[in-house]
Amino acid sequence: RSLAVFIALIAVLVVAVAPGTAATRSVSVKDNFFSPKSISISRGSTVTWVWRGRGFHNVVGGGIRSAIKNKGIFSHKFSKRGTYTFLCTVHPGMSMKVKVQ
Repeated sequence: RSLAVFIALIAVLVVAVAPGTAATRSVSVKDNFFSPKSISISRGSTVTWVWRGRGFHNVVGGGIRSAIKNKGIFSHKFSKRGTYTFLCTVHPGMSMKVKVQ
């Protein structure tokens, strides 16, 4: 009986401390393109854009705007569901989508 109670207690603890679906996803900002070009994330997740190319770029869309830069990172936590389009205003055609589920 005490073994069954112990196993039930462990199961409850595992569920209670199991990580949620929120996570951090990384997007590379390279020379004139984002990689990947499209991602799907859970509500509450964070996207971190990482500058990896030599050129200057920014990330603009969904009510957010990064600085124009050629190195570093920019992060945003998504709290609302929807599909967001981001682009680099320095380079026409440089765009990506984030789908928040």
